[in-house]
This record gives sequence, structure tokens and C-alpha cells, in this order.
Amino acid sequence: MPPKKGGKKKKEEASGGDEAGAPLTAEESAKMYAASCTSLQMQLADRTETMNAAKEEQRVLEQRCAKISDELEAEQKTAFDITRDMTRQYKGMQEQLIDRIEALSHTVQELQDKLEEATAQHDATLREKDRVIQLKDDEIADMKARMEDMAAEFGGMLKETLDKMRERIEISSSTIDMEPVALGGAALAGGGPALATAAAKGAGSSVTGPPPRTSSSAGGPLPAVGAAESVAAKI
Repeated sequence: MPPKKGGKKKKEEASGGDEAGAPLTAEESAKMYAASCTSLQMQLADRTETMNAAKEEQRVLEQRCAKISDELEAEQKTAFDITRDMTRQYKGMQEQLIDRIEALSHTVQELQDKLEEATAQHDATLREKDRVIQLKDDEIADMKARMEDMAAEFGGMLKETLDKMRERIEISSSTIDMEPVALGGAALAGGGPALATAAAKGAGSSVTGPPPRTSSSAGGPLPAVGAAESVAAKI
């Protein structure tokens, strides 16, 4: 503790008194020195107490600083471990993603190549299909033209054949109709009523009998010949 101001004043007064008055005696000097010693001891005790409190506070602060330093070091170590783990995981994920991207890029390239190949094959198939269809259309048109030509030729041949058959049938029919008349005339001219009567009977039987197979009862063409004529007319 700081010395009291009253003591200083007394001391000054005493010294002043000494200076002004007679010198101090040994007893008074001893008392004065004892008072000074007591004052210094009190100051020493006060300073020692203050120093001890400061040291205690320093020790507490040092402990807190050490604790905080340990905590900081532990946090730094934890942060370093986490950062190292995260970095390792990041690098591993990055490598996996790079490998996956490369694999997907190869897959995409392969699919693009296959698509281009399929497109080219499709275009070639379409062109081949158009070519085959054109060839078939040409063949069909050619065959239709040939069929029409053959139908026209066949129609002409059939008509010509039917005309010839009609002429022959007419000639055969007229020849068959004229044979009884010729036979009757020969009998009358050659010799006698008996032959004429026989010729007349033969002519009557030929007229009243069944018609010949080469002609109809009216003297026209056969039904088969009529059907052929109708077919030729349609063609």
C-alpha cells in the first residue's frame, strides 16, 4: 500500500522541528526508524499480495491459453483430417466421373456410328425397294402389253378360225341339202317311175328325219360354234 500522507506530514514536521529545533535523541530516532520500517513492511506486504494475485491471474490465463491452444490444435488437426478425407473422396469421385464420362462418350460414339450405319442401310433398302418396284412395274406393264397383243392376236386367229368353220359348215349344210334333190333328178331322168318313187321317199325321210350333227334344224351353225363366235366378239 502507498504510504499515508499524514505520516509524511508528521515526518516533515518532525524534521522541520529538528531542523528548526534541537537534534533528535536516540530514542526518538529509534521510534522514527521503527515507524519507517513498519511502513516499508506494510508496503512490501501490499506489493507482495498484489504480485501474488497477478501471478495467480497469470497462471489462470496461461492455463486458459494452453487449453485454448490445445483446443485450437485439436480443431486444426480435425479440420486437416476432414480436409484430407474430403480431398481424397473428391479425387476418387472425380476419377470415377471422368471414367464414366469417357465410357458414356464411347457409348454415344458407338451409338452414333450404329445410327449412321442403320440410316445408310435404310436408305439403301429404300432405294433397292424403289428399284425393285420400278422393275416389277415395268415387267407388269410389259406383260400387260404382251397379254393385250396376245389377246388381240388370239382374237384375230379365233375369228379367222370361226369364219373358216362357218364357211365349211355352210358348205357342208348346202351340200347335204342338195344331195336328195340331185338323187331324185337322176332317178327321173334315168329310168322309171319306181326309181322316182324311191328317190321321193328317200328325200322325204331325209327331210322328216333327225337333223345332221353338223348343222342345226334351221340350217345355222352349231351351238359350240355360236359360243366361240361370242367369245371372239368379246375379245
